[in-house]
Amino acid sequence: MPTAVKVDTVAALRDRIERSKSAVLAEYKALSVAQITALRRKVAESGGELKVVKNTLLGLAVQGAGLEGLDHALTGPTLVVFAFEDPVAPVKVAADFGNEHRDQWKVKAGLLEGRALSASEVDALARVPSREQLLGQIAGLLASPATSLARVLAEPIAQVGRALGALEKQRQDEAA
Repeated sequence: MPTAVKVDTVAALRDRIERSKSAVLAEYKALSVAQITALRRKVAESGGELKVVKNTLLGLAVQGAGLEGLDHALTGPTLVVFAFEDPVAPVKVAADFGNEHRDQWKVKAGLLEGRALSASEVDALARVPSREQLLGQIAGLLASPATSLARVLAEPIAQVGRALGALEKQRQDEAA
C-alpha cells in the first residue's frame, strides 16, 4: 500500500513533468554532494530544477502524465534535470557537466514537449544555440540587407572621394 509521502512525491513529479518544456534523465555514480550541489545551482540559474528520484516513483509519474518510451531509462541511480523556462539552457548545463564528469555521468533519456527522447537526441538538443543566440542571429540576418544597401549607396561617394584624393596627390607630386 502506497504511503501518503510516496503519493505526494509521484504527484509532484508528474506536475514537474507536465510543466517542463524539456527534461534530461541521467545516471550518476560516485558524485560528491558538493558536485551535485554545484550542478543543482547551475541548473537553477538556467531556469531549471534538478531532482534525484526513485525509478519506481518516476515511472508512476511518467505513466500518470501519459508518456511512453522511458521504461528503458528507469534503471540505476537516476537524476532528472527539468527545464521550465528555456527548453535548451538546463539541458546544456547538464551536457557540460556530463562532459566534465564522463566517468560518473551518463545521459539515459530525455523529454521535449511531452515526447520521449533518446540519449543521442538529448545530445543534439544540447547543441542547439540558446534563445539569445538565435535571436542575435535573426537580428543579424535582418540587419544585413540594410547594411549592404548602405554600403552600395555610399560606394559612389567614396569613389569620388578617392579620385579627388588621387588627383590632389598627383598635383602635389607635379608641383614638387
